[in-house]
Amino acid sequence: MNANHNGVDAPDVTDEVLMVGIQQKNQEALNALSTRYKKLLRGLIASKIYCQGNIDDVLNGVLHEVWRKANLYSTLKGKPLGWIIRITSRRVIDNNRHEAAENKACAGLEESVKYATSTSSEDSGYTDSDQVDRVMSLMMEIPEAQATVVRLWALLGHSQQEIADLTHTPLSTVKTRLGLGLKKLRQMLQSSSFRHHRQKQKS
Repeated sequence: MNANHNGVDAPDVTDEVLMVGIQQKNQEALNALSTRYKKLLRGLIASKIYCQGNIDDVLNGVLHEVWRKANLYSTLKGKPLGWIIRITSRRVIDNNRHEAAENKACAGLEESVKYATSTSSEDSGYTDSDQVDRVMSLMMEIPEAQATVVRLWALLGHSQQEIADLTHTPLSTVKTRLGLGLKKLRQMLQSSSFRHHRQKQKS
């Protein structure tokens, strides 16, 4: 029996047959395997992932990897489902590592923004109003798409998922823009603080 069967997920078509179809680049075979196990894989990802907003991204990545690497599968590696679950587990681990590193970096960057808007004039030489103006002015020097995400996250307190919903932007894109925008902003804040400190010393 081949993977060109009647019915998207006919019960008499085994996973092994579907894998042969996927190896032959039969999209219907991938759709059938996805329909069969998507709920199970979503549950597995949801139970282990740090950020629930990334579930669909990870799941889509799993299916894409199954499609791209199908030729690496053989029955010697066990059942297709076991092979797919191993792919899923690796992708969840990679996602969690990336998320942890990103959260750590963002936490430090957020502190830089908060510092710039909250330090006293005694510590920085800027008034509170000056600090706000300073940050808003620097935001005009980074790309608008990045500045928008930074404003919504660091200044208005929206979560990354909320920003994705508000701006109709994929969560992964929001994360990238936030990381890049905050990194540039922190560098400019540090440079600005250093120049201001040197000017105070000279005066």
